[in-house]
Amino acid sequence: MPTEQHSNDLLEHFKKIDVVDTGKETFSVRFQKFWKKFKLKSALSHVGLLVSLAVYCGVGGVIFRELELPAEVARIKELQESLVKQRERFIYSIVNNTDVRNLETLFSLELENYEKVVQDAAKGGLLIDVSRGFPVESEKWSRLQAMFFASTVITTIGYGNIAPVTVTGRIFCMLFALVGIPLMLTVIADWGRLFASAVSSMGKKWKSMMPVSKFVPDVGVKISDRKWMYAVGAVFFLGIYLAAGAGLLLLWEEDWDFFDGYYFCFITMTTIGFGDLVPSKPNYMMLCTLYILVGLALTSTIIELVRRQYAQSWHKLQALSGSLAETLRRLGNRPARELMSRLCTTILSVYSRL
Repeated sequence: MPTEQHSNDLLEHFKKIDVVDTGKETFSVRFQKFWKKFKLKSALSHVGLLVSLAVYCGVGGVIFRELELPAEVARIKELQESLVKQRERFIYSIVNNTDVRNLETLFSLELENYEKVVQDAAKGGLLIDVSRGFPVESEKWSRLQAMFFASTVITTIGYGNIAPVTVTGRIFCMLFALVGIPLMLTVIADWGRLFASAVSSMGKKWKSMMPVSKFVPDVGVKISDRKWMYAVGAVFFLGIYLAAGAGLLLLWEEDWDFFDGYYFCFITMTTIGFGDLVPSKPNYMMLCTLYILVGLALTSTIIELVRRQYAQSWHKLQALSGSLAETLRRLGNRPARELMSRLCTTILSVYSRL
């Protein structure tokens, strides 16, 4: 079939035609090289997951606010009316009292009732402005607070400073968590692999540039020892990351010191979330949320790295337990001086093999 053969030859000829004849590459060729060189496709996938999670938290925060804000407004209004009423009653009972003998008893009783109402109002988010002398509303379900709450739900931190009180809000919270927690775990795993790859690449580059033999001549360093060095270095880097977060919180939170910030960052990154310390300034909630998301990925990677080192050491110790027990049994029939010498040698040998 000459026609088909001729078409194939012509097609191959057109495929081989290149713009090199003009001495320049097309924009598409240069873009493809740039794309492959900097691995933009992989970077966009990582960023895309993070953006998807951020959008999910944002939408969830908006829905939480719409569901819980009316109930909060009604509760705040009720607390405010109760507080004002109890205050007026307290003043009236003192001013219009004619029984001087029971003044102290009446004063103590009314003051106790007023203090109880003040405590209930404070727990409900209604604060008292001392300078002006009337309640000041402190909105819990603001836009940023609601988004921050949504992020604490899917990260399973759960500080407990705010929580849904309506039935619809609690139902939505369960559904939001069922979908959001797997998404959060996916993002953490993805960024964790990214961090692990970066640490591995830096370790290989450091090893090629500065061999261990330069610092420890004639002494070889085992691979397991190097892995422990990497694990310790990763934990040290995590400490620096927590310290950086504590420094930022020290600038934002006026009544926190550095230790409070560091404690909060550690409790947050380990998803313990006691709730005894929670950021109160809504202006930087989004930045704090981003810091927590990146920190969770970093913390999970480091914890997994350290866990693997523990597991490897435990397996080696189990493998050595049989030979160690046999050696100790044989040493039981030796003299005391020889026994101590052999025992020290055995312990040093076991330690060097871990």
